[in-house]
Amino acid sequence: MGEYANHVAFSMGGRYAYVSRMEDLAVINTQTRQIIKVIPVGKEPHEISLEDRY
Repeated sequence: MGEYANHVAFSMGGRYAYVSRMEDLAVINTQTRQIIKVIPVGKEPHEISLEDRY
């Protein structure tokens, strides 16, 4: 994940990990350990909060 991985949150059930990095959020499949999506979020995100109701 590089030296700027800051915070991590897991989806309900633990299938996905969401890792904040310097300017984006990486979505990781925890079974394959592969990044499946990178979401730009702006400079230096500070926290992650997930809402699994959708």
